[in-house]
Amino acid sequence: MAFAEPVGFVVGHRLLVSLDLPHGQFHALAEVTRVERGDDFRTYVATEFVDVHTDDYDELTEHLSALEAPAPGGTGAPIVRADGAAVDVTADGLVVDDPSSS
Repeated sequence: MAFAEPVGFVVGHRLLVSLDLPHGQFHALAEVTRVERGDDFRTYVATEFVDVHTDDYDELTEHLSALEAPAPGGTGAPIVRADGAAVDVTADGLVVDDPSSS
């Protein structure tokens, strides 16, 4: 998530992620894994889902896949791990550390 202003989230903070999707709303409990100030002065917050229903997660990844062209063999829903490494999720749900190698 990106915010124009600094936010009061700290690593370990739990929060509810709510998103409007085309077919309804997505809600999931998440934990803050990283908070960084970008070169553009926006605050970026990375979270990891703690509790999410499989059907809801599937709908979210389907929606994100439609937003971007997929990496070879991937869903097009890029993910950034807490250590900052970019990964991708393949159509069968496998996490690929190097999306260009899928």
